[in-house]
Amino acid sequence: MKKCVSVALLFFLASFSMGVTPGIGEKMTFSMWYNFIKVGVSYLEVNSLDTINGRGVYRVVYQVRSTGMFDKIFKVRDFFESWIDVREYFSYGFAKSVHEGKYRKEYSVRFNYDKMVAVAGEDTMAIDGYLSDPVSVFYYVRALNLEEGKEFFVKSFDNNKIRQYKIVVIGVKRLVMPYGEEGCFVLAPFHVDGSPFKYGGHAVIYVSIKRKIPVVLETRFKFGTVKMKLEKYQEGE
Repeated sequence: MKKCVSVALLFFLASFSMGVTPGIGEKMTFSMWYNFIKVGVSYLEVNSLDTINGRGVYRVVYQVRSTGMFDKIFKVRDFFESWIDVREYFSYGFAKSVHEGKYRKEYSVRFNYDKMVAVAGEDTMAIDGYLSDPVSVFYYVRALNLEEGKEFFVKSFDNNKIRQYKIVVIGVKRLVMPYGEEGCFVLAPFHVDGSPFKYGGHAVIYVSIKRKIPVVLETRFKFGTVKMKLEKYQEGE
C-alpha cells in the first residue's frame, strides 16, 4: 500500500462540480478502507482566508491518518496544504508532508505568475500559465458544471512536474449511504498522455448531484481496492 493513499488523493480531489463556492470552515470527514478493512480517516477543510499579492486566497488543509490495527502495521500521517485563488481557483502554492510506513516526503512549491516560474527549494522551473496542485484541483473542478458525457482537462503540478489529466463524466447512479440515498455523477480520471497511474490504479468517483460533494471514491490497484466514504459534512460560513 506504499504511497497508494497519495495516488488516491489526486483522483478524489478532481471530483467536485457545478459552481460551488466554499466557505471558511467547510470540512469533510471520510473513512478510508482497504478491501473490506477500515484503515484510516481523512479530513479536508477550508482553514482560513489569506492574501497573496493583493488577492484573496483560501488556505486549505487535507490530512490522512491510519487507525486501528492498520496503524500498528503501516502508519500513515499525511498533511497537505494549498493556497488557492478565491476567484479563479488556481494555486499560489502547495506543501506536503508524507509519512506512509517507512516512506517520507517533504515538499513545497510556490508559483510566481508575474515571472511565470514555479519555485521549489533551490529549483526554479518555467511555467506557461495558471496551474492546479493535488489539493487546489478540487476547487477548480468544483467550479465547473458537470454533465453526463462531458469531459474536461486540468493541469496539476507536484514533485516538480506538470501532469495533464482528463476527467470524463461516464454516467449517473444512485448510491445508498448510511445517511440516505444520493444521486451521483460518476467520474473517471485518465492521464492525457495515456500513461497508467501508479500500481495500475483505476478510479471511479461518485459526486453528489444535489450537495455537489464527493461521497465515494474507489480506486482499484493490482494489490487490492482503496475506498474513501463520506462520513460527515460541515458547511462553511
